[in-house]
Amino acid sequence: MYKIILQANEIPLGSIITKIRGEKEYVIRNEIIIYNKDGAKTNIKAQGSSRFLINDTGDINVVGPDLELVWLAGEYELVQYLNIE
Repeated sequence: MYKIILQANEIPLGSIITKIRGEKEYVIRNEIIIYNKDGAKTNIKAQGSSRFLINDTGDINVVGPDLELVWLAGEYELVQYLNIE
């Protein structure tokens, strides 16, 4: 596992991250979907280039695009990000 510091808007969506001085893991997204019991769903998109950070208990934080975060990347994800063959 590699730990890479990047701005929030540079981290691939769906990736696992931590805050610079933290250990709690989050998934980074730009959209969340809420499903209702009747089957309807509500999409909420982050404004501009902001991102949602969602932890394992479902708590959601919104962060600006230039906030530096730690991307926890596996080798495969890193190679894809760097576009190395």
